[in-house]
Amino acid sequence: MELARNSSSAVTILFVEDDHDTMEILQILMARKFPDVRIHQAENGELGVSLCRENVFDIVITDINLPGIDGICMAREIKSMKPDTKFIVLSGYNEKSYLNKLDDLGITDFMVKPIDTNILFKLIENRVKQVLRERYNPSLLIH
Repeated sequence: MELARNSSSAVTILFVEDDHDTMEILQILMARKFPDVRIHQAENGELGVSLCRENVFDIVITDINLPGIDGICMAREIKSMKPDTKFIVLSGYNEKSYLNKLDDLGITDFMVKPIDTNILFKLIENRVKQVLRERYNPSLLIH
């Protein structure tokens, strides 16, 4: 898999999902909806962190419930390395404890499964627009 570096102007997404069927279907749909976005995959949190150490991803879409380290721990580690990374978090659970942990990390995009692709695509579209605004006007970065 060829991975994204800063040399490309394309917005890059890392999709972290342990359910192979969900990953494949959503990746196909996202690629059709966002043809100018580069989408990469990881099937667990450890691989997600590893890929983010070596590459620049503008947006990470992740499930919370992953084998090994969960999506929240993965997000915390990635945010500590690359605080400008945007996150969209998916979960089969709508528990307040998850929402509080995500809020502590500055992550506000959260969807409960089953995934409504219209809502997911709107979240992705909003984050892509944010990335492009920040990329071309760095004074907009908020830490």
